[in-house]
Amino acid sequence: EDFTEGALVFDGTQTFCSLKNDVTSKTICNNVDMTTNSFIIESYFKTMVGHTGGVLISKSGTSGYGYQMDVNAMGNMRFSILNNGNSTFSLSGSVIVNDGKWHHVLTEVNRQTLSVNTYIDGVLANGATNGAMPVASSLTNAADFLIGKNLDGNYFSGIVDFLRISKGTLVDAKTTIDELYKWEFNGPFLHDFAGNPPMGNRDAGALEKGAKLCNMTVSSNPLYFGLTGGTQSFTIDAEKGFEVIKKTGTFYTTMAVGNTVTVTVSALTSGTRSGEIYILGCNETQKVKIVQQTTTAINLILQSEIKVMPNPISGQQLTISIPEGLKVKNAKFTDMNGKVVSERVLTGGNNTMNIKFPNGVYLLKITGPEVNYTTKIVVN
Repeated sequence: EDFTEGALVFDGTQTFCSLKNDVTSKTICNNVDMTTNSFIIESYFKTMVGHTGGVLISKSGTSGYGYQMDVNAMGNMRFSILNNGNSTFSLSGSVIVNDGKWHHVLTEVNRQTLSVNTYIDGVLANGATNGAMPVASSLTNAADFLIGKNLDGNYFSGIVDFLRISKGTLVDAKTTIDELYKWEFNGPFLHDFAGNPPMGNRDAGALEKGAKLCNMTVSSNPLYFGLTGGTQSFTIDAEKGFEVIKKTGTFYTTMAVGNTVTVTVSALTSGTRSGEIYILGCNETQKVKIVQQTTTAINLILQSEIKVMPNPISGQQLTISIPEGLKVKNAKFTDMNGKVVSERVLTGGNNTMNIKFPNGVYLLKITGPEVNYTTKIVVN
């Protein structure tokens, strides 16, 4: 959400954070002690590659029950309930998290059903369990809440970007892991509640605010590629500059030089694939779509984008707009009996021409190597 820059970096030897118990226990909202209530621990983090044994969070002392999350010897995230400093119950995740990549982990502890679920990157990932969860024992203790180590000095080596502890379950919050994960990773930090992309950095409002700094135009959108792939370019006109801030799809590469962005797409045996390039400039975001499919399918799409205007026409010039990439040859006008009344050569882009036909309905047929398009023209 960009509420603060950066994240907490833990060096694995001496860096940690501490919330004193005599402070947190005095308030309801900051009290991280768990009695017999259900609760959720959620974090977004990454470890140093191969790191094991480090404790992400700990609220456990030498006496009484408590809880802890650490990276076990197999590289899995593990949730534990401890009694007098010793584990009485633990659940390990089934996915390795010590690979140096960012991971979202949510562990839901349901004290009413005596069950624990761990979700990693939005997917249920329960692994091995050991011991039994205490039935009615309070997890309240006098220990400080530690981030990055436990009382035994097992330090965490990695980066923590987000940590939250919530009392209750997902059901209590009237949500699901799918809904929560989508909200956090494809939610309001990417677009507002109306689906609008951000103008610059996303602000905190329900609807996006902000003034455009200039006007930005993109020359070609979308870009269509056949199955053989290839290279195409588009230009961006933005007075105060632009940057490519995001790309979806892995089948293409981009290179920006000056105001030109070059897109290279690899070959595809069959099928269809698409992606989008997000361009930030003038305090607004525009998207350029990249589509790869058969030539026949592309031509059908491009033919649907042919524009003939105005129609009906009365004493004005007629404009035939041909989408870029569609190979055309000529335009032939016939009356309803099939008699040719005019024929013109066409090129890509806008073609303008004077129409001096008698009033009536005519057929306009646009032909070319890969196009066969017919529409009616009304002359008043």
